[in-house]
Amino acid sequence: MKEIYYTVLTQAIQMGGGLLVFKILTSKLSGLDFGLYALILSFSAIIFTFPFTAIQQALTKYTSVLSQKRAIDVYKTIFILDIAFFVIYIVLTMILFFSNLINIDGVEYIVVMAYIVSEVLKINNYIFINSLRNRKKYLNSIFVEFFLKLVLLSILSNSTMGVFTIFIIVNIVIIIYSKPKNSDFNFPNRVQFFYWAKMIYIFASPLAIWGIFGWMRDMSNRWIIEYYLTLEDVALFAVMNSLVVIIPGALQAFFGMYFMPILYKKEKEKKGSIREFNKKILIIGFFIMIFGALFINFFSEYIVTILSDVKYIGGAWMLVPMFLTYSLFSLTMSITSEIFAHNKTKLLLMPNIISGIVSMIAFLFLVKFYGMNGALYAFIISYLSYSILTFFVVYKFKI
Repeated sequence: MKEIYYTVLTQAIQMGGGLLVFKILTSKLSGLDFGLYALILSFSAIIFTFPFTAIQQALTKYTSVLSQKRAIDVYKTIFILDIAFFVIYIVLTMILFFSNLINIDGVEYIVVMAYIVSEVLKINNYIFINSLRNRKKYLNSIFVEFFLKLVLLSILSNSTMGVFTIFIIVNIVIIIYSKPKNSDFNFPNRVQFFYWAKMIYIFASPLAIWGIFGWMRDMSNRWIIEYYLTLEDVALFAVMNSLVVIIPGALQAFFGMYFMPILYKKEKEKKGSIREFNKKILIIGFFIMIFGALFINFFSEYIVTILSDVKYIGGAWMLVPMFLTYSLFSLTMSITSEIFAHNKTKLLLMPNIISGIVSMIAFLFLVKFYGMNGALYAFIISYLSYSILTFFVVYKFKI
């Protein structure tokens, strides 16, 4: 019971803290600044996706079924791989900059890259301690993170770069606080390093490839809206998008935090355990979608005003269709756990590739001709295409 208590409490803090941070940002930042904030998050997301998020999926999978001693080897291997990729990104950026192919502000670039590095290392620590089911330490770390963010954002930040500077400071504190036991850095045994590097590559490479197309589906829309419309429109769309992911995002995070490590272990002991579990998840998920949509339909304008700011109330009409579509997407993602457990991640490449391409085409065409209405239509098409394709892949999957 303690595990589920800590997990529920952690999720409540993440959800509540995240909402308060979101409220502060939407209230204190102008529409232009919040639009810029959304674009920077979009830029950060493509770097997270290729390859760090994929590598973190491998961290979750392998540390969930290993002893702590062997899990530390995986953690250290991933740390070395992360640093190598960070160096590659920085070198590539410098080459492009000195070749006059890109024009960037030095200070802003340093701030954004420092945010990305610190965010990746922080999430690595979170995944590691949660996969080992150290729920109490995870809970304490999340509490400290959001407490510091709320205090610092409330008293210091009125600019986009100020926000990211605060995020960096908080991330550094949390990286130190959440550092796993027995992880004093020394290089892992060479044989162990290359073994785990190979295993991570096999598992994570399909995820990294489809992650690019996932970014096209989830984040490229901000740049398209900014190109055809305005930064204020980017802000409006980003706020509505953020609001509709609150419930499905929180439930999916709870699923990943609490159930995934347990399900991986059960599937290893008895094949088919995850499939039986997924049948229950689908039924529960559809009930949540229906009641959530009804609630949002009656209180959409209040939700926008209370959770963000009155200046975004003009987008309240988009909430119900966006919520239903994203909830279906989130539910479909959750039932892919069986495929992950059997290292068959390449089966999920096509749904991600197709939905990413469909999304960009839909946004480019529909936003150009229909403005914000078109952005909503494209959002629905994007996530429906992923959900339908992924459901059929999972349904046909045979152990």
